[in-house]
Amino acid sequence: MKKAFSVFIAFSSIFFITLIFSCTPSVFIDIDESLKADVKIQNICSQELNSIAKSFGVVDENKSMIDETSVKSELEKNGLSGVSIKVENFADFTASMKFNSIANVDEKFGNTIQFEKKNGKTQLRFELTSKMLLDFVQSTEGLNEIMELLMAPIYTQEQISPEEYLEVLSSFYGKQSSEKFASSDLKIKISVPEKIASTSILENKISEYPLRAKISSEGKTALITIPIYRYLSIPTETTFVVQF
Repeated sequence: MKKAFSVFIAFSSIFFITLIFSCTPSVFIDIDESLKADVKIQNICSQELNSIAKSFGVVDENKSMIDETSVKSELEKNGLSGVSIKVENFADFTASMKFNSIANVDEKFGNTIQFEKKNGKTQLRFELTSKMLLDFVQSTEGLNEIMELLMAPIYTQEQISPEEYLEVLSSFYGKQSSEKFASSDLKIKISVPEKIASTSILENKISEYPLRAKISSEGKTALITIPIYRYLSIPTETTFVVQF
């Protein structure tokens, strides 16, 4: 259990920093015929959000938010291979790693990723929840301050709509910053060894506001798009399903 938790934290330290700080975060998951998976996470930082963080002294522009040596070591120690982390500055980075079997990934990451075969079809399920983010923020130094700067309603527990959240950001940080943030999406691209038969979303179960995530497919590749401001503003339990 300790091993499973430590690799989850190491992976999350890359994943959630991406969610909080960027305008163009992307995750690429490439699954081959033997169900091995190559994962690449790429982040290109939003200068508007960087400026906000720097102005309040949350980050040091001369240091990276990611300790690449310790994260790389943690991932390798827990069985992931081909780990590479390239940090450009304090928030821009590219990380890649290999899973020996995507079928066993749920053993390391709890119920976040599930894989099963049913009726001759292979199904990959990815669950996105607010609890994942909040648990990580509470256990990681520095992220509480960032969530406070972004005034994320799921963190402050303020019950407002996603649109009202953008208005709050606009009043504090300016219309341009708010508009940039409104257009920030997390993109997850999943490539599988066979043509995708179907994709679906089991929408938000715990809020009156939808996450408004999208999923589409072409050939062997599925694309998930998640508006970051909505993920930070409303409680969510949303599951994405890829069947092939």
